[in-house]
Amino acid sequence: MKHRLIYILPVALLLITNGCRKTQNHLYGSWILDNNKTESQDIHGFTLGKSGYASAINTPRQQYEQWNLDDNMLIISGKYLSDSNFTNISDTFFIKYVDDNRLIVNRNNIKYHYKKEQ
Repeated sequence: MKHRLIYILPVALLLITNGCRKTQNHLYGSWILDNNKTESQDIHGFTLGKSGYASAINTPRQQYEQWNLDDNMLIISGKYLSDSNFTNISDTFFIKYVDDNRLIVNRNNIKYHYKKEQ
């Protein structure tokens, strides 16, 4: 039994690592809320870069700076401007589904649907 675990454990770790890497690769790019609005001021979302860089789309008071992935949690951090003061923020999104074009997350018990901006 111990010999089987020696062979199974590395394979399991490799599969888990590749799953996280695959999810992370899907996340790169700009994501906008899929709310069927077409006016540019109604489009909101964020951009996730390969180097961990993040930025907010169409939210001037919210300035995302970086992001990371922890299991199924997407954590985007930065600053929020209110009354000429900056406050550090960290938004956590629980990933429910992601592929090359769609991202579904839960945040504060609310489900959000994003689509990748082309």
